[in-house]
Amino acid sequence: MRDPKVRLLGTLFLCVWVPLVLSVFDAVDFQRSLSTAVRFIGYPLAGIFIVQALSDDKARQVVFIGTAIVVGFWCLDAMIQWTLGYDVFGYPSQPGALTGVFYPKIRLGVVTAVFAPVLYEGVRRYGRRYPWSWLVLLAMVAAVILNGRRAGWMMLAIATVGYVAYLYFVAERRQWLRWMAVGGVAFAIAVGMVSQTQLVQDRMSRTLAVFQGDYEGINRATSLRLGIWRVGAEIARDHPVNGIGGRGYDAASEHYVQERGVDGMVSTHAHLFALEIAAETGLIGIAGYAVFLVVLVRGLLGVPRQAWPRVWPWGIGALVAGFPLNVNHAFYGSFWSAIFWWLVFVTIAMMPEQRAPARRAAVA
Repeated sequence: MRDPKVRLLGTLFLCVWVPLVLSVFDAVDFQRSLSTAVRFIGYPLAGIFIVQALSDDKARQVVFIGTAIVVGFWCLDAMIQWTLGYDVFGYPSQPGALTGVFYPKIRLGVVTAVFAPVLYEGVRRYGRRYPWSWLVLLAMVAAVILNGRRAGWMMLAIATVGYVAYLYFVAERRQWLRWMAVGGVAFAIAVGMVSQTQLVQDRMSRTLAVFQGDYEGINRATSLRLGIWRVGAEIARDHPVNGIGGRGYDAASEHYVQERGVDGMVSTHAHLFALEIAAETGLIGIAGYAVFLVVLVRGLLGVPRQAWPRVWPWGIGALVAGFPLNVNHAFYGSFWSAIFWWLVFVTIAMMPEQRAPARRAAVA
């Protein structure tokens, strides 16, 4: 534990894992909550391996370029699926959603969005040498929009704002303005290409229903999530300290709707990270989650300015993946946890090496 990176990794992990363990004792679904807490133990072990494996610049560069290429491929593959009806693996397009390599799951938008800062940084670094890389940027924006999940739209918007803010501090003013102009044009072209499709128009019509100001309009705009959130709020209120146990939302929501008569919907998770954490791990979980965010942001701000290009694109992705208002997958679920923790661990691994202070020798 002398390695500052391993200490940071351990601190961040404990902020999330300790509330999970404390929620197990009176969990509504003891077996599932226990298995969730046990499953999480594997993450810090993987994190230590990632930190050690990315201890030299060559390995870091390979991971950076490799990730940008893989995400870029996802996006280009999705464009092929949109154009031809099948992607390069033969996966067919689905009515109302672009799935790409994630077929049949509609995960393309939300997963691509959290890796968007890495792709942005790749285009920034290599755009002059490889001008065609700008086409990948257009494909990324179009793929996220055509995926049809507005959660992905929101996450891409947050990731983009975060990257623009980061770029403001690492680039010269003239260079920053040039990147904003070029990036703005690229975004406008991508949005213009897909905005007239029936899928996008339907999603926008549903989103604009929020301005009706009534329950039906807001519920339609949020894809019928108000009923899910009402049940989640009831659960959090009845179990304020340590919650109902990790991944216990499914069983608890069924009990609240069918047996207690709460006017809401049964769901596998709360479709809102902050509410899911409050319901499943209580105020202890919320406190740990808040400390996690503070520690991670402080760690990012403590990185020397010259190392920001190496660290911050990953850090922005990690913050977007753990954003409290995310409405996509379950925060404690295996799929999103794997993505979230991988981004956190790579962020830490990309930080500059720091030697732990040596202990002073005892004076005889």
